Amino acid sequence: MGKTKNKKFKIERPKPTGLISVKDAENEMEQSTNSPNSDSIHSLLEKLSGPSEEERECSCTTLANLVSQPSAVKILLQHNVVKILAPVILDKNPEIQVKALGALRNLSVDGGETVCQEMVKKDVLTPLLILFKQYDSNWTPEKSTGKKHKDFKSSIFTEAVHILWNLCENSEEALEIFNNENLLPVLCPCMQYTVYGEELAVTVANCLYTITEDNSPVIKMFQDPDVLGLLNSLISLSSDSSDLILLKMLATGIMVNISSGKAANGLGSVLKSVSEVLKLEAMDVAQKVAGANSSLLNGENGMVTDEENGAPHKIVTGQVRTLDSKMNWRIHGHTNIL
Repeated sequence: MGKTKNKKFKIERPKPTGLISVKDAENEMEQSTNSPNSDSIHSLLEKLSGPSEEERECSCTTLANLVSQPSAVKILLQHNVVKILAPVILDKNPEIQVKALGALRNLSVDGGETVCQEMVKKDVLTPLLILFKQYDSNWTPEKSTGKKHKDFKSSIFTEAVHILWNLCENSEEALEIFNNENLLPVLCPCMQYTVYGEELAVTVANCLYTITEDNSPVIKMFQDPDVLGLLNSLISLSSDSSDLILLKMLATGIMVNISSGKAANGLGSVLKSVSEVLKLEAMDVAQKVAGANSSLLNGENGMVTDEENGAPHKIVTGQVRTLDSKMNWRIHGHTNIL
């Protein structure tokens, strides 16, 4: 606790890269979400529980962008948006699930501590916990069946972890609920980046780093030999990948949290890990990240830079994402891929 922390579609002329520009995507979004009023939000929320999958999906997309407007958040909360939107994360359509989770994730980020506490009071954790418990400790990502394959199973889990992370960081009640639920057997294995991928491993590690801070009940659960073995293997990682370096440091932080006040067996490896990271040439790493962020990838997925402020964006399976304050990609609407 206490650490820093979209819409009407239209036909565009074909782009050489197959991607709409971030500026065009944001202009399009502003036209549909500017100055939201109570009537339009009421209509939007009604569609979330309607029979049309297309309307439910579009409503989730629009809500994901509305929450960036402080005036809209206030109206949305008055209309009980959390109670209405939360059950949608259990929708039978995985695309709708991802978008509903993205909207709740954005709400927890843009709304800050006050809104996170309100989300917990409105019982957002009940459907979220049901969702987590649909994943057993041995679940694995879906196997790719081609370039256009979407691993919804991993995407849904990743978005759910982001929400859990934000809520536990901003609400003592959420942290207490987490302590009473047996989620560690589902979360901990996902730090195995070779199985679940680096993005999900880093997200889970960030969540667990937050949850293990000064949290005695959870610290006791982390004394499992398999969990300690996984953490030690991550601390011993040797790589120049920025994601794996971050994963290594998060594992180190978790180890420090669960070993606080004790002489940990792995303390030597923890200190060695910190020493190795401190020796890294920060500018070299920064240049590699900047180079990756500025490159434009051909095909469905790509990276673009905001023309006005240079903030890195990327487009993933039609989603416009931006880096949030936690250096994680945040859903920022959708765009046409031509």
